[in-house]
Amino acid sequence: MFVKPGPRQADRDRPLVVRAPNGRFLSPLGEDVPETQFWIRRLRDKDVIPAEPISTAPAVRRVTASGEVIENATEVAGTEDPGPEDAAPPEPTA
Repeated sequence: MFVKPGPRQADRDRPLVVRAPNGRFLSPLGEDVPETQFWIRRLRDKDVIPAEPISTAPAVRRVTASGEVIENATEVAGTEDPGPEDAAPPEPTA
């Protein structure tokens, strides 16, 4: 099950700090945890709340030279436009 820390009583904008049974802290963004008695108790006590995982990879769109829009640019790896051939490399900074 995916859970994230519940809100604090005094400051509802900040999540609680929840320690897992192995001693490490639960991520404020949430984590997938096993459905054990420990996590069921945390849910019951509202130390954690059920959540949905956030998408970490947004859709990548690319427009080709012909104007065609490619929705998922990772599917066409190796067809990237290299840019102008006469472009000079960037100047080194000191």
